[in-house]
Amino acid sequence: MTELDIWLVDSFTDTPLTGNAASVVLDGEGLSDEECRRISAEIGVSESAFVFPGENEGADYRLRFFTPTQEVDLCGHATLATFWVLASEGRLKLVDGSNRFVQETTVGNLPVWVEAEHGVPRRVTMGLRVPRFEAPEVNVDKLAAILGVGRKQLVEDLPVEIVNAGLRSLHIPLAGLSGFADLKPLRRSLIDLSTTLDVGTIQVFCLEAEGEGVAAHCRVFAPALGIEEDPVTGTAAGALGAYAVRHGILPEGKDGLTRMKVEQGIEVGRPGIVSVEVERDDEEFVGVRVGGTAVISLKGKLRVTK
Repeated sequence: MTELDIWLVDSFTDTPLTGNAASVVLDGEGLSDEECRRISAEIGVSESAFVFPGENEGADYRLRFFTPTQEVDLCGHATLATFWVLASEGRLKLVDGSNRFVQETTVGNLPVWVEAEHGVPRRVTMGLRVPRFEAPEVNVDKLAAILGVGRKQLVEDLPVEIVNAGLRSLHIPLAGLSGFADLKPLRRSLIDLSTTLDVGTIQVFCLEAEGEGVAAHCRVFAPALGIEEDPVTGTAAGALGAYAVRHGILPEGKDGLTRMKVEQGIEVGRPGIVSVEVERDDEEFVGVRVGGTAVISLKGKLRVTK
């Protein structure tokens, strides 16, 4: 029997028991795929991150991400949680200001920045993949029925679109905040939709928000991954930022850098904020970054039978 140190971290928030919870295992070396999945199922949060020595050139660590049912390519809030724990436990060499590291993932090496003060993490930002876009074939009336909303609550002058910035996400625009109270998605139909379109998450969003200075309000569903509703989703927020720039929703910054804040998790009692940066050069996307704060809510030991 082996004992593993395990942390429970609330990401995209500075208040315990809000934001999106991820579990983190810093010493994943020696764990099998099945053991990682069983640990994730036992903890029961939307994603768990397992840290291994980096294998790719230039990678500081290799991260693997598991939902309670399967492994996924990338997870924003679990990345934030992992580097918050690595910094808090003294596993990273930090100077005051911004510190750059590289995580190895299934979709390649991605940069991570840890802002620190006196050795204490203050903010973590992760880079996503350069976004790719796809126009899926969807029946809008059927889509409204799957979500449990009236057809008029779906915006007609913005597209339903798949964006892949490391995890394929379907983005569905609603007309306003009032529609979110009416959402009653059909679970089986959401799974079928996710499977048909080969997307991990389905993000419903509008361009109204409850928070000051926030550009978009979101809910994210991922039942095909074993997650009924994800509280705060970094990869989907980053993809939404790319969507917003691509369709001219937000004015592009003079330096080619567009910044926005996305709120999520209010409907499930775990509110959080994701800060998004989208960089473009002459209409070409250069990069997408998502960031925020985190708080460690629990540290303990988990016994695993080998």
